[in-house]
Amino acid sequence: MNWSDTQTSNFIEMYRDRSYLWDSSDVDYKNRNKRHDGLVEIAVSFGIEKVEVVKKIRNLQSQFAREKKKESESRKTGTGADDAYIKTRFIFKIKHSIKYKTLDYV
Repeated sequence: MNWSDTQTSNFIEMYRDRSYLWDSSDVDYKNRNKRHDGLVEIAVSFGIEKVEVVKKIRNLQSQFAREKKKESESRKTGTGADDAYIKTRFIFKIKHSIKYKTLDYV
């Protein structure tokens, strides 16, 4: 499935609304049945399999890690302010809001 920015944004919004899927301090985080049901709900809403939801989540996490690495490497000593990496994907901002548990994004 090719994901548009709107679909990806909706996907992340659904994922973020289910904090038990990503927030280890949530009481239901260790509840496998609840986590399974949450993934299935997302899958059904997009008309895909649960396996595809898990793959998409991993893909977004990898994308976020790559963006973070590019950003930190561009700020190392010896690089000028003009050479600093500028995030190009809106995904980074959304995933950043999930990681730091804030509601403001994009």
